[in-house]
Amino acid sequence: MKRALVFGLLLLLLGAIPTLAGPTQRIELHDGSVIQGEILSFDGSVYTIRTTSLGTITVAAPRVRAIHMEGQGSPLTERPEFRDLQQGILGSPDTLNMILGLQDDPDVQAVLQDAELMKAVQAGDLERLLANPKFLRLLENPRVQDIGKRVLR
Repeated sequence: MKRALVFGLLLLLLGAIPTLAGPTQRIELHDGSVIQGEILSFDGSVYTIRTTSLGTITVAAPRVRAIHMEGQGSPLTERPEFRDLQQGILGSPDTLNMILGLQDDPDVQAVLQDAELMKAVQAGDLERLLANPKFLRLLENPRVQDIGKRVLR
């Protein structure tokens, strides 16, 4: 099970990085309102969000009830335990900042730019992923391992 969680975490990270880099988050506030936009930064107390309708806004963290990534996940990440993991990632400011910091990592970029590998990620095809040296290098990336340790404790 732990091995599946590690792969699920990596699949979530690969899904989160391009999603967090584009205007596809759905931020639910405690007052019931919803903001659609791109999370630009989080300093531990305030989210800075770029929206198409309101421009760039800031929202205090205590006002945020949930953050949802929109778009398709892989079959593996549709399982309830991975949805919980995803919400844990998005609900943790430190983890979210760590993920945002991976956008320019060469190992992450190598995977994101490989169309066939991203198809395997979307399909949740662990066999193809484990046969790919780029994916294996990403699994060994110290920054990815730090995120994994933080999320899987």
